[in-house]
Amino acid sequence: MAQCIPVIMSGGAGTRLWPASRVDRPKQFLPLVTDRSLFVETLARVPEGALYGAPIIVGNAAHDALIRAALEDAGVSAQHIVLEPEGRNTAAAICLAALQISETDASAVMLVLPSDHIVADKPAFDSAIETAVAAAQDGAIVTFGIVPDGPETGYGYIRAGAPRAQGGFAIHSFTEKPDRATAEAWLAEGGYSWNSGIFVFTAENILAEMQTHCPQILAACRDALTAAGFVDTVIHPDAAAFATAEALPIDIAIMEKTQNGVVLPVNMGWNDVGSWAALWQSRARDADDNALHGDTLVIDARNNFVFADSRLVVLAGLEDVVVIETDDAVLVMPKSDSQQVKKVVVALQQAGRQETRRSQPKVSGA
Repeated sequence: MAQCIPVIMSGGAGTRLWPASRVDRPKQFLPLVTDRSLFVETLARVPEGALYGAPIIVGNAAHDALIRAALEDAGVSAQHIVLEPEGRNTAAAICLAALQISETDASAVMLVLPSDHIVADKPAFDSAIETAVAAAQDGAIVTFGIVPDGPETGYGYIRAGAPRAQGGFAIHSFTEKPDRATAEAWLAEGGYSWNSGIFVFTAENILAEMQTHCPQILAACRDALTAAGFVDTVIHPDAAAFATAEALPIDIAIMEKTQNGVVLPVNMGWNDVGSWAALWQSRARDADDNALHGDTLVIDARNNFVFADSRLVVLAGLEDVVVIETDDAVLVMPKSDSQQVKKVVVALQQAGRQETRRSQPKVSGA
């Protein structure tokens, strides 16, 4: 069995799960589903052994202490922690990791994982990784497509093309979040999957793709590492050089352009926890489908998400709402509108409110 190196991406602006998540404590550092943070759960998903090597973490320098604490909580030693001086999106972050890995083994297989996703079926996850590693060693640039279970409008979609080896498909196209009618049509048509943001490829192959499709990002990242500061296993890319990297997601920089892209459809209990509604789906719920966190009381209420962090929250006679309480803010909204939280955060930022930044240290286990 070939081994892969988990590259765990820890960016995020802390907006989609406000007010629990904040700029200085994004959702991956919060215990939103179990009594461990999403970051620690991600580390536990890829234990060092026959299939997984020691991880490389790529994250925001402002979250240095949070990253170290998560590694300590998980009992994991990282090969490297790459601390970005600023966020330049996923293409640059992945490029930094690929360049560092290629210093010792350019043929190494990279497994790129967001640090804030849920995977409920670990055996299915491991099996999919084994398949993807074999495809990557044959030259494929693999992404996981999640088999959809409904017309979700909060995810990007991947349309599969011609069949490829190992059960994958060539990538026909990527499409950003569709409206409901379009999503329903795609589900009926078949051949579409949700874009998971999980990738598998060798370091040398992804760097070759970058040289072809986004050489400016590759050059900027190479310069940033050449002038980087190193403290034990912690890498501080040069801020001035890194700031010149074009800020593009890997989907646009590489996946939409490569001739070697493969989508591997999987069903592994995946959820990107991209909204309070998505988190509601992943939480245990009572007989009336209420997901409850903290000191709560619900009466004649159904299909709600109630998150109480610092005091009692009572919900009576309501359906399909989200109520999120922290020690300095309360959010109340229809569950179906939970994608609107970003607009709330933008409005608060424009008003100069500090509640978008300050962390909530009282958030405890679920």
